[in-house]
Amino acid sequence: MKRRRLITGGLAASALIGGGAWLRPAARAEPHDRYFADLQTLMQRDGPGTACLVLDLDRLNHNLIALRENMPAGKHYRLVSKSLPCPDLIEQVLVTMHSNRIMCFHQPFANLLARDFPDSDLLLGKPMPVPAAERFYQRLHPGRFDPQRQLQWLVDTPARLAAYAELARAQNLRMRISIEIDVGLHRGGVDNDSDFVAMLRMLRDNSRHLRLSGFMGYDPHVVKLPAPLGSPDALQQLANARYEHYIRLLRREAPDLLTLQQDLPMVFNGAGSPNFVLHDERAPTNDLAIGSALLKPSDFDLPTLEAFRPALWITTPVLKSSAGPELPGVEWAQWPARLWNPNLTRSHFIYGGNWMADAHSPAGLAPNPLFGRSSNQEMLTSAPAADLAPGDWVFLRPRQSEALMLQFGPLYVVQAGALVDRWPVFVPA
Repeated sequence: MKRRRLITGGLAASALIGGGAWLRPAARAEPHDRYFADLQTLMQRDGPGTACLVLDLDRLNHNLIALRENMPAGKHYRLVSKSLPCPDLIEQVLVTMHSNRIMCFHQPFANLLARDFPDSDLLLGKPMPVPAAERFYQRLHPGRFDPQRQLQWLVDTPARLAAYAELARAQNLRMRISIEIDVGLHRGGVDNDSDFVAMLRMLRDNSRHLRLSGFMGYDPHVVKLPAPLGSPDALQQLANARYEHYIRLLRREAPDLLTLQQDLPMVFNGAGSPNFVLHDERAPTNDLAIGSALLKPSDFDLPTLEAFRPALWITTPVLKSSAGPELPGVEWAQWPARLWNPNLTRSHFIYGGNWMADAHSPAGLAPNPLFGRSSNQEMLTSAPAADLAPGDWVFLRPRQSEALMLQFGPLYVVQAGALVDRWPVFVPA
């Protein structure tokens, strides 16, 4: 039977047709589509009863296939651990991609990765303060991991390189150094020839303790700048030209640093999830860092990632549901507000809230701007079609993965409609 159209703001005459059928309570409509209805059933049966993160393993595997199919030829894959901060998830991706390369952005996590992935090749994704670098060595777990060969520190200025040289001499360390170069993002890194040449000379003068491992040039701006500023392909070519400039300068000013590096090939890292597909044979990079594409939070809804599917959801139970919203002190305004905006007809309070995420299912849920945000019991308002009650679950799509994945405890891993595992995430430190 065709469902009647909901009429707000009064009783429709058409509802009186049907021999008094309007007096019978209507069957409760399912607010979710089939995919989220199945996830809700799973959470009602096997979930924790609190807000948690759901990882869809089928979608992750789909994204891994998409990554392999879209990975430019001749480039090595490097996993971005800040976007996938979960050891089991990292292992799943590295094994599938036949890689041991990881980019790390947090000193305590570098220690965890060196312990749990002793055969990995670690590249720091941002310059570490010297005390953090020193702390890494103090806390290094005894084992197979050899930082002299398997760890690349990122250095962005002559001053930081001088500080690293001092640390290496004082601790009798041999540190591999990757120079951060500015290829157009302007977030840091070397941006002039004189500083770059000064750093090459410093590396030569401190060759007993410092060893050049390559460059890192991050360039996601090429797909995020407004169209009038240039097409992604044209902007990528500008970034490539900047990168090539520093490679030529290295070969001209310090060819001996390349000779010293023969047993460990130079790593020319670049890209990110937004633009890795643009690093084709014209790009000077040989090492591409990709993480978020595999979970595809909403910040990564980009034309370059159309082949990828969202694979990570926040899900949380509904605690309370009522007509509303009733705002303290202005309760009289609730009916005019509902007439003006049917999406203010229902109020739902969820377990937690105020995450870097947006309500996704049921459709039409949104925080109430007058009631305000809450990390404890957030109010989400909706139209009557989002027929939620205590015991139902709401699904939100993260905008990013990064820090958000560290807020919920283990990932609830689902596959083919079943809960198959719980994967612990890194413990923040």
